[in-house]
Amino acid sequence: MKRSESQSLYSALPGSCITYTSSASDSSFSKNADKKILKIGYWKSREINKNDIYYPKIISQIIPDLTNFYSENNDKVDIDSELKNLVSNPEYRERVKFLEIDPQIEGTQIYGYIFPRLFYCPQCGNIKFIKLNDKKYVDSQDIINMRCDCNGKGKAMNQYNRVWICSCGEIYSFDEYQVDTNEMKYFAHIKDGFVNKKGNIIKIKNKRCKCGNTCTLVNATDPKVFYPRIITTIKLTENEEAKLCSIDEGRELIIDRYVEKISQAEFKERSKKIINNDYKVEEKNNDDIFELLDEIIKNDSIKNNSDEDVLYRLLEYNTIKEKIISSHIKTIEFLKDKNQINDEKEVYDIINKLKIKEIASVSDIEIINTAYGYTRKYQDVDEMRTDKQEPLILKAFHSHNMGVPAFYNIREKTEGIIIDIDKRAIYEYLKNTYKQYIFKDLSDEELSKWFLEKTYVDSHLIKKFEEIDIENGNITNLYTKSIYNILHTISHMFINTLSKYCGMDKSSLSEIIFLNACSIFIYCKSNEGAVLGALTQSFEKDLHKILKDVYKDNEICAFDPLCMNTTNGSCCVCTYLDEVACEHFNKDLSRRYLYGYKSSDGKTNILNFWEEV
Repeated sequence: MKRSESQSLYSALPGSCITYTSSASDSSFSKNADKKILKIGYWKSREINKNDIYYPKIISQIIPDLTNFYSENNDKVDIDSELKNLVSNPEYRERVKFLEIDPQIEGTQIYGYIFPRLFYCPQCGNIKFIKLNDKKYVDSQDIINMRCDCNGKGKAMNQYNRVWICSCGEIYSFDEYQVDTNEMKYFAHIKDGFVNKKGNIIKIKNKRCKCGNTCTLVNATDPKVFYPRIITTIKLTENEEAKLCSIDEGRELIIDRYVEKISQAEFKERSKKIINNDYKVEEKNNDDIFELLDEIIKNDSIKNNSDEDVLYRLLEYNTIKEKIISSHIKTIEFLKDKNQINDEKEVYDIINKLKIKEIASVSDIEIINTAYGYTRKYQDVDEMRTDKQEPLILKAFHSHNMGVPAFYNIREKTEGIIIDIDKRAIYEYLKNTYKQYIFKDLSDEELSKWFLEKTYVDSHLIKKFEEIDIENGNITNLYTKSIYNILHTISHMFINTLSKYCGMDKSSLSEIIFLNACSIFIYCKSNEGAVLGALTQSFEKDLHKILKDVYKDNEICAFDPLCMNTTNGSCCVCTYLDEVACEHFNKDLSRRYLYGYKSSDGKTNILNFWEEV
């Protein structure tokens, strides 16, 4: 069964379970496994040249997530030893293997084996186990023997599709000691399924995991079986530039470029000089870089109180801005020349009402999706009640060399749309919303730097599976939540509308939100869409229609007024996307921020960020 590279990362990583679908070109043996559940064993992969992706950048963006995962007030929540070494030991980071599917290999690149091992006859209830080979793996050839002769025709047996999972990361099929094939039968229509020869229902005892916890029985393809941890990064135009983040002068240079104190040409020229001086003369190695990263993470601040992750994101944002094909100004001129718009002022008026500073199409962007671990049963501590006594472990992937963590990667060239939201409009929105706090009059440069100040905007507050906490009343949390809610909701509104114009499903589009730059990048996840230029063509042909529909199409939800009144203006009909398309798993979304909201009792009054279009 062929899967796209993106699908492979989200649903066919080692340790996950998938339903195999054979194709006409498959071998006769593979066709016997059609519609069977497989557990993925390994990828036929190759190791990525670490310098090609500047791996200290990726690792430094993973470490905060690992730290956040096990620093909760629950001693049962932890990360496994390989990932813990990654956090605590800079030298250990050199051992990590970055793997990807080898494009040189034809045919099957992802391998799995039949799992669960238990099969039953839907007619007579007889049960069998697929055998294990000498290496304790399921002997997949034995699938041919999974037939029952109860009707004399060798009827194919069905696979029992439930597995035992533990939140410590272990997964088990039913074992022979739990199910006696000589004494028991299985019928899907009977509760719990298992009966003895007399027809009495047999309750299977819960399996005890090797960690001591009682396992949970779920369907093998249930999402609870496997939650991958994936981060998305953008390959910089010049990977060497990432080294600027670990040099004092380089960090200042990144900020100077971001606040437009220097031009892009001057940034390029000076960055090369800084890198050459610091790295060729002093001959720094990756250990030096990692030690500096640890110092930055430890002190939690650098120049302008911005941390390493923020600076990497600014470099990624700058890379996207370098790849602009057509700005909204150029596109509006083109549409006017083609007589597709009568009055360009009308389009600019909509742009201003949506508080957009600039919107442009970009291409030739390389996205790196990196899977670095997984959990079972719970995604995060937010899903797991703090009074639970079971362990929740974030597990590492392994290469063939056990003990060495492996990061699985998918690299894709894509195109998309970059949307810069007006920082001053957001600042004024905060000023009008939080009137109890002091907001100074700022110049453009001061305003850009304000969004870098961790006192006001802290990207570390955004945890993948949790809402941003505002219960403590801290202004950092309040400002960060408001800004992120605005950007995140606008992103989803654009994806909803763009999918209609570019002809692609919403799950084929995805987002990266640059919080400190107040910018949104929407890109194609599918190779077909990127190759055909689905987004860029829609941008150039229908920008004026898209902008108008972004407001109109999303103003009313089919479940309004219930959605706006009881679910914070966010639900599966209006704002939710497929979880592989959303960077924050549909957290921190609310149409209330964009369209405004006032409760009937007058206690809740949220200002509208967008003006009426």
